Amino acid sequence: MPSSRQKPQGENSTRVGNRVRPSGAQLRLGFLPLVDAAPLLVAREFGLFARHGLDVVLFKEVGWATIKEKIAYGELDGAHAPAGMAFAMKLGLQGLPCEVMTSFVLNLNGNAITLSSSLWKKGVRDAAGLKQLILSHRSERLVFATVSLVSSHHFLLRKWLLSAEIDPDRDVRIAVIPPSQMASNLKAGLLAGYCVGEPWNSVSVLRGNGWCPATSLDLAKGHVEKVLLLRSDYPARHPNEHAALLGALNEACIFCDAEENRVAVAEVLEATCFKGMKEALLNSLAGGFERGGDGSKTQENLHSFYHNETNRPSLAKAVWVLEELKSAGLLPRDFKDLKALASSVFREDLFDKTMKNLPEPKASRKSLAHAA
Repeated sequence: MPSSRQKPQGENSTRVGNRVRPSGAQLRLGFLPLVDAAPLLVAREFGLFARHGLDVVLFKEVGWATIKEKIAYGELDGAHAPAGMAFAMKLGLQGLPCEVMTSFVLNLNGNAITLSSSLWKKGVRDAAGLKQLILSHRSERLVFATVSLVSSHHFLLRKWLLSAEIDPDRDVRIAVIPPSQMASNLKAGLLAGYCVGEPWNSVSVLRGNGWCPATSLDLAKGHVEKVLLLRSDYPARHPNEHAALLGALNEACIFCDAEENRVAVAEVLEATCFKGMKEALLNSLAGGFERGGDGSKTQENLHSFYHNETNRPSLAKAVWVLEELKSAGLLPRDFKDLKALASSVFREDLFDKTMKNLPEPKASRKSLAHAA
């Protein structure tokens, strides 16, 4: 449980689930070990949270279901989470409704589809080739995996399959498993492929167990990926803490996005979550993303942490998520008031209010290291 430090005089406390968290107490944030958790880890390792007056404790979780439950029951104050989870929790799509929101997007893009090397050996080179294989082996229903039915990974996998008229609900099976289990299940022959965030595509590629026919950049360039997920009443209850949190993450995202810092980002990730996996981390962070198969590379950055309004929780980003939830059959096709729901969860107003009052951020490795 979080620290029960005395509540600062004049501040409000927040009841979250079965627990009351005083303003100024430890801020408990969850994350999954993924490359796009880098802003949280960089903010901690370079002392950005502390410099903004925050006492943040990060909790590494196993899967998105755990993140969802711990936010709902107050064991976490917030988390690094798929954008679709915010709407799923708000609407109660996978359980009881929970009032949540986001005022900060952590990254765009960063995913890929990985297929097993056995499919490459059978002549599959793209979705069309997979379709031909499925037609010739109708008795065998291939199993693919995604990390959550409400995440962009599921949306991208469906989009890729549908591009070759493969029905994701009839022609294949789609399982949900944690990101860290994707590569091992592919190697064991339990999966034909998966869609996941990095570094779990690179792990299969570099070990020779898989190859990537498509990435986020091919399927939905600029799509919103992870957000800072918080309870809806958090910014009003703790306005100063909320502003400090966005300030620290803003600096961390600037740092993570700079080309000259990408090796340093990989070093932070390796030291905190991915021992001995620096090569896999660098495959998507620096030097072009090696896809495997024919040896081709994606030259454009697979991850966007800051540039081109990455961090803004805009209406357009929110509507994209809701439209994809509809396309996947998770929302009724005639669901109305998308914009009203979008703006109630993606709080662009809070983002703008906070950002205009932030001091000039430090972005260089030297300045962040000095601040730490």
